[in-house]
Amino acid sequence: MAIVLSRAFQLKGSDPYYFTDVSKQTPGYKEILTLAHNHLVRGYENGSFKPNDPVTRAHFSAFLARAMTLSKPNLLKDPAFEYTYAYYSLSDNKRYTLNYQYQQHDGKNDVWTVKNVTTGQTISDELLYGHDRAYGQAVASEANTHYDLYIELPLRIGVVLHEDDPGISAGERVTVKSTDGTVQAGEVQYTGVVIVEKRSEFSDVVKTYYFVDDIGLVKEQHNDIVVFELLNRTMK
Repeated sequence: MAIVLSRAFQLKGSDPYYFTDVSKQTPGYKEILTLAHNHLVRGYENGSFKPNDPVTRAHFSAFLARAMTLSKPNLLKDPAFEYTYAYYSLSDNKRYTLNYQYQQHDGKNDVWTVKNVTTGQTISDELLYGHDRAYGQAVASEANTHYDLYIELPLRIGVVLHEDDPGISAGERVTVKSTDGTVQAGEVQYTGVVIVEKRSEFSDVVKTYYFVDDIGLVKEQHNDIVVFELLNRTMK
């Protein structure tokens, strides 16, 4: 199964991701690690892969569906542009217009200065982390940065972060709903949209993010409320 999918979709990459029952002597060893590298397989809870077990039709359908939706988009904002968003504040139930301008790369994150155009106030910077293998977004903080959304790349449809997984994102479930969706933001109909949903054990709010390759976030909803919506971007 691993060999077929790796060859059919010309998958690349092979992190030192080891299953307890997979070694270099295992047929398809490299391909199994390639599937894990691309987040198509996670293995069982005990850390095994069970390479000698028959693959059920349901399992293969799931693996195939994931491979067919595999995507590695650039989720970062483009520093060459200024971004203008409509923002709905859930704290005071008012609508504002926000302007985002790229400031610098701080050695880890792209730092974007955020100004509330409606009130004239400058608010906390946005931090965007971009790496070949991960994406994260946060609001600037003097304490340890906590990313509101942190996901590993490449993406594929399905649960990519489970609430039972250990680490700083424990208690959160992140699901990629689409890697080729559509969404209306401002006056633009976007296609090829990555749609990501985040749920938390500690909140009833379901957050839905809409990203476009090489543009970044174009829309964000909290339950049914649109909190952020890209109105336009202008070249600097």
